[in-house]
Amino acid sequence: MSCEFFTGDVSYRGLYVCTDAPPVLRQLIRIEAVLPPNESLFFSHGMSVYAMGPDNNDDRLPGVGIQFYAQSQANRRIWENFVEHAKENVTGLPDDVIDSVKRLHQRIDARFEVRPHDIDELETLYTRDISQGGTFLETEMPVEVGLTLALTILHPVTRRPFTIDSVVKRYSDEPRGVGVEFVGLNDHRREAFDHFVHNGFAALGSANDPDCQDPDD
Repeated sequence: MSCEFFTGDVSYRGLYVCTDAPPVLRQLIRIEAVLPPNESLFFSHGMSVYAMGPDNNDDRLPGVGIQFYAQSQANRRIWENFVEHAKENVTGLPDDVIDSVKRLHQRIDARFEVRPHDIDELETLYTRDISQGGTFLETEMPVEVGLTLALTILHPVTRRPFTIDSVVKRYSDEPRGVGVEFVGLNDHRREAFDHFVHNGFAALGSANDPDCQDPDD
């Protein structure tokens, strides 16, 4: 699975990546990017050396600072050219990017089938996006904010269920649906749900990729 991230700043020795789900400190990271101005392919190893949460005192976007190490001379030149280019071509992040990064949990645009247990009329819903902390459910029916819902989320390929409690936090007319927050998750359940979501997302991508299909199908 590939993910898109945005940089908060860059330097000759590393970069700051905006994300509300940073890796643990001292974790080794492999970085691959296509960098302007020459669309050069860049590879480097790095290490997460500090992190900023959503409620940091510096009012910065949440993220992680990554320090490069063991760079080849060729990749060092590519990165230095990029930094020089960035000095003259710096642009601010769009408002929608800033809002998404400030969320407590990283969201994935994925369509999972959801079956609420509490409202007969809401027999089957689908997610518009999903994260460790909640999801947006597409529905034409107005649902009361504050309502508690027990949800069964189905894996898009295996149909394996994951049952989770939630609270309706907002109702939206555009797009039409409700935003819910997951509640009652301990660390073990949250980790299991995160694996469930990312596995389902990856399975959806494989199912839609003709290069990943069984040639005998």
